[in-house]
Amino acid sequence: MDTIEVLKKLEQGEPLYRTMPIVRKKRICGTETEFGNSNKEGEPIASFDQLPIMLYNGGEIYEDIHVEYASPECTNPAALTAYYEAGKVLTRELNLADKLHCLNNDWHGNTFGAHENYFTCAPRKNWQKLIPFLISRSIITGAGWINRGGKFEITQRAWCITCAESDNTTSERAVLNLRYEPLANLGGWDRLHIICGDANMSEVSTFLRIGMTSLVIEMMEKEALPDILYDPEFSRDDFRSISRSTHNWRLEGIINGHKEGLKVLQLYLDRAKQLFSHQDQVTDAVLIIWEDTLEKLASDPMKLWRRLDWVTKLFILSEFEVIQNSNYEWLQSQDMEYHNINGAEGLYYLLRQERQVERIVSDELIIHATIEPPSDTRAYARGKINQFLGNNGNAKSLCANGWSHLTVVDEDCRGVDWRQLNGHKYISRRIDNPFETYREIVEEFKIHLK
Repeated sequence: MDTIEVLKKLEQGEPLYRTMPIVRKKRICGTETEFGNSNKEGEPIASFDQLPIMLYNGGEIYEDIHVEYASPECTNPAALTAYYEAGKVLTRELNLADKLHCLNNDWHGNTFGAHENYFTCAPRKNWQKLIPFLISRSIITGAGWINRGGKFEITQRAWCITCAESDNTTSERAVLNLRYEPLANLGGWDRLHIICGDANMSEVSTFLRIGMTSLVIEMMEKEALPDILYDPEFSRDDFRSISRSTHNWRLEGIINGHKEGLKVLQLYLDRAKQLFSHQDQVTDAVLIIWEDTLEKLASDPMKLWRRLDWVTKLFILSEFEVIQNSNYEWLQSQDMEYHNINGAEGLYYLLRQERQVERIVSDELIIHATIEPPSDTRAYARGKINQFLGNNGNAKSLCANGWSHLTVVDEDCRGVDWRQLNGHKYISRRIDNPFETYREIVEEFKIHLK
């Protein structure tokens, strides 16, 4: 698709993809989404009796204080957008709570993570170079919210970011997370686990969040990042300053060159176009939408009210003429309802049904992503073996948290840590390489478990 076709489809509310795209250059990526539902004391009020559940799509839903969905590994941002949306459908269908929300904050001080995982060969000592990008990308990817002081912010995550980098993901949340949590064992590769991003309802926001970040990480791997020097001591304040403004965003930590956030993002885009243009259709779509988004943000951000979460939310609340309204509880309720993942109730889904928001993937492709795993990563083996077990009714299941291994156990042992199963294992194999599909292991398991 060329620029005109991509932008026309978006304008008309037509999805860019109706079938799962396969790309020549795999970039392994995935998400982990905590769905918000807590009481005023911060205690989860969902039912976890059914969890954990390994899914037919190669992902998992489990309890990590809150209800959490981990997508299967994908190779491109369009596929991951479909599986991210599929997580909302699958979680909703379990009826774990009266309401679940895809967001980062409520108004009781509770926070919910929206984490991203990227498989990278860039050495850890270079990861700090990502900080100015991770801060500035929030201008595009923020979900927006009315904060507890009644003011609008473009990102929900900024207020809880406390430092530039850390390996602590609970008491000290950083722009750059350095906690060592490998989910694979492939020499020269590492898992970059990003925790500073917002949970998105908009498919385009998700697509850009994953797509832009994947390309910038590949720039880092190629040692081809734009020449941006940044003082990490400014990280927390820059993140929060950007969040509190709907225009004229600045990164005071930039040591050389432009401090204006849109110009910083333009530097990354220019380099991405030099390196990755015409690599595949998905990458081209990322570049086209990225460029168009920056142009509209520079001229009038409200032109993006159907594309970006924070602009859409600001537009809706402005239409209701309540941004300055003293009815704070009503503001809260409308903000929360935007993130309600119940398709019959959520404000975002109402807009989607009326074709008032831009789309990346079709409804049919999202449904496909709820029942079928990606065909080009190790999630294929996980999903297909799980399907085989479910269709054969033999009281066996895949052990939970099976990212680097596949272990079949008795159904009542599925939530037990796989390293503590001892004699309960029927068959177990390592799957250390996310780039592989392990089709031969699928066939081996089928034969063994007949």
